[in-house]
Amino acid sequence: MTSIDEVIVDGISEDESGGFIDNNDCTPIDTWFYLDNNGGRRVLFSWIPYQFTKLVNNGIEVNMLATFEWYDKYKTDESSAFI
Repeated sequence: MTSIDEVIVDGISEDESGGFIDNNDCTPIDTWFYLDNNGGRRVLFSWIPYQFTKLVNNGIEVNMLATFEWYDKYKTDESSAFI
Protein backbone atom coordinates (compact mmCIF):
# COMPACT_ATOMS: atom_id res chain seq x y z
CA MET A 1 0.00 0.00 0.00
CA THR A 2 1.15 3.51 -0.75
CA SER A 3 -0.07 6.72 0.83
CA ILE A 4 -0.04 8.55 -2.50
CA ASP A 5 -0.51 12.08 -1.17
CA GLU A 6 2.66 11.89 0.90
CA VAL A 7 5.32 10.87 -1.59
CA ILE A 8 8.78 12.37 -1.88
CA VAL A 9 10.25 12.55 -5.36
CA ASP A 10 13.84 11.75 -4.49
CA GLY A 11 14.24 8.54 -6.49
CA ILE A 12 15.69 6.54 -3.60
CA SER A 13 12.87 3.97 -3.47
CA GLU A 14 13.10 3.72 -7.26
CA ASP A 15 16.84 3.04 -7.11
CA GLU A 16 16.62 0.53 -4.26
CA SER A 17 13.74 -1.36 -5.88
CA GLY A 18 15.54 -1.72 -9.20
CA GLY A 19 12.93 0.56 -10.80
CA PHE A 20 9.94 -1.51 -9.68
CA ILE A 21 8.79 1.49 -7.63
CA ASP A 22 8.90 4.61 -9.79
CA ASN A 23 10.24 8.11 -9.10
CA ASN A 24 6.77 9.14 -7.83
CA ASP A 25 6.85 6.33 -5.24
CA CYS A 26 4.26 4.23 -7.08
CA THR A 27 4.27 0.60 -8.06
CA PRO A 28 3.59 -0.30 -11.72
CA ILE A 29 0.07 0.62 -12.82
CA ASP A 30 -0.77 -2.98 -13.71
CA THR A 31 -0.39 -3.93 -10.01
CA TRP A 32 -2.98 -1.40 -8.75
CA PHE A 33 -6.35 -2.74 -7.69
CA TYR A 34 -7.96 -0.39 -5.14
CA LEU A 35 -7.85 3.23 -3.98
CA ASP A 36 -9.08 3.97 -0.46
CA ASN A 37 -9.59 7.21 1.46
CA ASN A 38 -8.54 6.65 5.06
CA GLY A 39 -8.73 9.65 7.34
CA GLY A 40 -8.24 12.09 4.47
CA ARG A 41 -5.30 10.14 3.02
CA ARG A 42 -5.57 8.33 -0.27
CA VAL A 43 -4.10 4.85 -0.01
CA LEU A 44 -3.31 2.96 -3.21
CA PHE A 45 -3.40 -0.83 -2.92
CA SER A 46 -1.18 -2.87 -5.21
CA TRP A 47 -0.78 -6.59 -5.72
CA ILE A 48 2.92 -7.43 -5.66
CA PRO A 49 3.95 -10.73 -7.27
CA TYR A 50 6.09 -12.82 -4.92
CA GLN A 51 9.23 -12.51 -7.05
CA PHE A 52 9.19 -8.70 -6.55
CA THR A 53 8.64 -8.61 -2.77
CA LYS A 54 12.36 -8.27 -2.02
CA LEU A 55 12.61 -5.29 -4.37
CA VAL A 56 9.58 -3.66 -2.73
CA ASN A 57 11.02 -4.34 0.73
CA ASN A 58 14.21 -2.58 -0.36
CA GLY A 59 12.14 0.43 -1.47
CA ILE A 60 10.17 0.44 1.79
CA GLU A 61 13.31 0.37 3.93
CA VAL A 62 14.83 3.51 2.41
CA ASN A 63 11.69 5.62 2.06
CA MET A 64 12.14 8.43 4.57
CA LEU A 65 8.43 9.33 4.75
CA ALA A 66 7.34 5.72 5.27
CA THR A 67 4.68 6.05 2.56
CA PHE A 68 4.73 2.29 1.85
CA GLU A 69 3.47 -0.53 4.00
CA TRP A 70 2.36 -4.13 3.58
CA TYR A 71 -1.36 -4.77 4.04
CA ASP A 72 -0.97 -6.67 7.32
CA LYS A 73 0.27 -3.40 8.89
CA TYR A 74 -2.73 -1.36 7.65
CA LYS A 75 -4.65 0.59 10.27
CA THR A 76 -8.22 1.56 9.40
CA ASP A 77 -8.96 4.35 11.85
CA GLU A 78 -8.83 8.06 11.06
CA SER A 79 -5.73 8.82 13.14
CA SER A 80 -3.25 7.30 10.71
CA ALA A 81 -3.11 5.47 7.41
CA PHE A 82 -0.21 3.35 8.60
CA ILE A 83 1.01 1.92 11.88
